[in-house]
Amino acid sequence: MAKPDQYIKYRPRDFEIAVKGQPAHVKWGYVVALCYYRCHNHCKGLEDDGEFLRKICEIEKEDWEKSKPIIFGGFFQLDVNGLWQHAIAFEDYQEDCKNYERAIIKAKNANSIRWGKKKR
Repeated sequence: MAKPDQYIKYRPRDFEIAVKGQPAHVKWGYVVALCYYRCHNHCKGLEDDGEFLRKICEIEKEDWEKSKPIIFGGFFQLDVNGLWQHAIAFEDYQEDCKNYERAIIKAKNANSIRWGKKKR
């Protein structure tokens, strides 16, 4: 089983509905922001630093002013700590972490049954 920070869940229909009519750089920026948020940041929240966010989204400076409020304010929401969060990605990540922990326990139990000893 892959670790939860090695992938993101993709819901094609939901994604297409969310980004319908947006320019390609907004769609790409949203995807790479989600990847960074989940796979590198582990859904802890992204700092509210425009240049940092622009670089994560890989959006050119001339497109950033129009793109930022769509991605950060539309798709991501600012929490009380001043960090950008994505509720669905956060919930998915928490669920995937629990499932990963369960899989580890199951594998350890199977190993101890097979080999007749417990691994710690």
